[in-house]
This record gives sequence, C-alpha cells and structure tokens, in this order.
Amino acid sequence: MKSALLAQVEARLRAATPIVLTLLCVLLAAIPWPIPGAGAATSGVTVAAVYFWSVWRPDFLPAPAVMLIGAFQDCLAGTPFGLYALLLVVAQGLTLSQRRFLAGKFFAVVWVGFALIAPAVAVVGWCVAGIASGALLPPGPLLLQVGVQVALFPALAALLLPALRFGLRAT
Repeated sequence: MKSALLAQVEARLRAATPIVLTLLCVLLAAIPWPIPGAGAATSGVTVAAVYFWSVWRPDFLPAPAVMLIGAFQDCLAGTPFGLYALLLVVAQGLTLSQRRFLAGKFFAVVWVGFALIAPAVAVVGWCVAGIASGALLPPGPLLLQVGVQVALFPALAALLLPALRFGLRAT
C-alpha cells in the first residue's frame, strides 16, 4: 500500500518536471543580467522550453499550464498582460501542429523546426506589442532575440535532456 502511494507521488513529481523547469526559465528570463544583450537572450528561453517540451512531452505541459506560465512571465517582465501567455500558447500550438514531423527525428531537424517557429512567435509578439504601445517598434531587437534564441537552443536542449529522461520514467 505504502509503496504504491510513493510510486504514484513519484510519478506525479516526474510529470510536473516540464512545468517546474519552464517556470525556472521564466525566472531566468527575469534576472537582470549584467551582460550586454543578455535580455534578448533570456527573454526567449521560455519559448524555447515550451517548444522543447511540446516536441517530446506535450502531455506533461498542457495548454492551461502554458498560459499560466506566460501570465507569470508577463507579471515579472512588465509586458502587457497576456502577451507572453499568447506567445507561449502560439509557440505550443505551432509546435504541436508539426509534432508528427518533429518527434523522433535527429536533433538537427528539431533545431531547424525551432528556427522556423521562433521567428513566427517573435513576429506575433512584435505586432501585439506594437499595437499595445500604439507605435511601430524597431525590428532590430526582434532580430537579435530570434538569432540568440535559435543559437542557444541546443544548449538549452542539452540542459533539459536529463529532465526529459527523468520525466520519461513517469510513464
């Protein structure tokens, strides 16, 4: 009896791994790094994490959790409320629509998939932020953010891979 309960608790903790790590990405993005351009690098790490989990364990990162994670990032980043919630849901939706093609492929294919989805998500965010501010925003920071996101995706994936293996034992 007791071992069955512990096994169930362990399985639930493993299943919560993607949500917890994606929340940690939000906190990472909120840190004011003293490195020039670090804001562009860290602001998209949550999108990359949502993409990663949506490719390999979408069952452990449901859309309501993604939306709440985005709302939490909005609160920490001071962006218009709902912006990151929208962007993360868009990232998840685009990824899930291509999951059949992405899942089980070589990492390079998954990386190229991210290189296609990240700009689409960034353009949506750029348009919504421009509408919210009532001004045409400069595209330079957008291009920098997407470039850094795509370049750093393999490093983030390497950090999340052990957690993926940990979570896989939940099933």
